[in-house]
Amino acid sequence: MVQDTDSYVASCAACRRAKHPRHKPHGYLLPSVPPDRPWSTITMDHITDLPPSLANGTTYNSILVIVDRLTKFVVFIPANKTDTAETLAYQLHRYVFSYFGLPDTIVSDRGTTFVASVWTELLRALRIKGSYSSAYHPQTNGQTERANQTLELFLRFYTAYDHSDWATLLPTAQLALNQRPSATTTIAPAIACFTFAPRAHPSIPPATSNVPSADKVRVCQDAIARANLAVAKWFNRRRSDVSFRRGDLVLLCTKHLRSDRPSHKLSNPLAGPFKVDKVISDRAYRLLLPPSWKVHPVFHVQMLMPYPDGVRESSDAPQPTTLEDDYANFEVEGVLDSRRRAGRLQYKVSWVGYPPSWVPAEDVDRAPDLVAAYHAANPTKPAPTRR
Repeated sequence: MVQDTDSYVASCAACRRAKHPRHKPHGYLLPSVPPDRPWSTITMDHITDLPPSLANGTTYNSILVIVDRLTKFVVFIPANKTDTAETLAYQLHRYVFSYFGLPDTIVSDRGTTFVASVWTELLRALRIKGSYSSAYHPQTNGQTERANQTLELFLRFYTAYDHSDWATLLPTAQLALNQRPSATTTIAPAIACFTFAPRAHPSIPPATSNVPSADKVRVCQDAIARANLAVAKWFNRRRSDVSFRRGDLVLLCTKHLRSDRPSHKLSNPLAGPFKVDKVISDRAYRLLLPPSWKVHPVFHVQMLMPYPDGVRESSDAPQPTTLEDDYANFEVEGVLDSRRRAGRLQYKVSWVGYPPSWVPAEDVDRAPDLVAAYHAANPTKPAPTRR
């Protein structure tokens, strides 16, 4: 009886999807090769959903963070969540390319701006390789994530009580963080980049380094290589190795899937099986997903589980039908209500294909006609403050 039960469970498709994986996470971390020169590889990411901040006559709600992989030099650019690919290109030209030249590679996530056709065509024209993180695996761009945390800590200390002045603090934050020795290279990014540290304070001497100027690039490369090996050794102690081939069937972790069922806790932790359409690398695979899943189909191996041969399909509860995506273009159907919370205006919005939800006013900027129509029909409801 026990053997029959174990055999049935092992070959049951519904059981495979319903049981949480108990193995070590899949996928070894492979040490990356340090860049051969400063600003040949840069990483970038956005810090979004910040309170509005005025600087030089323009209001911003996001920060574009750019980091040089070799020297760890950071550039902080005030931005907006609605910035287009054209705006991103202008920002990079003004703040990066004009000072440091064109990089060979730009590493980013798969935000809509970074994968827009205008942006990809620009990279192709400039002969810059675009390297993108796989879905729900932010470790690909961990360097910029760390810079984000350091910048947020700086702003937490120095911004005003109402958080309205953070955009004016970015130049000071950039100057200060580039003076601080990197934990990886032990050299201040400004010194590694320019061979000297700019004078940043009237009473504090600039940072110095005992490393000869001609050796700084080599020292940074060696330090990064050692750090990458140490991190990989520590990381891989808690990982298991698995690989797939084209045509293999796999199950996909549903941690980032939205289900039509009321409880995520009671829904299946795995979905599928799905066929592997292409092997991108040892750690990234492209799957054949249903057409209704509007998401990039490349996933890190840690999101995948092997689907053994001989598993029997049976009637099963419906699987999740959509994927969450921080950069998805949800279509506004209408504005239902408005309110103020902690002094900030919010709208209750009905979405095409999704239930209504409360969102900050700036998230409805793309539907000004619907907002205007709502306030025209509800003149006594909370509305934007006139300036």
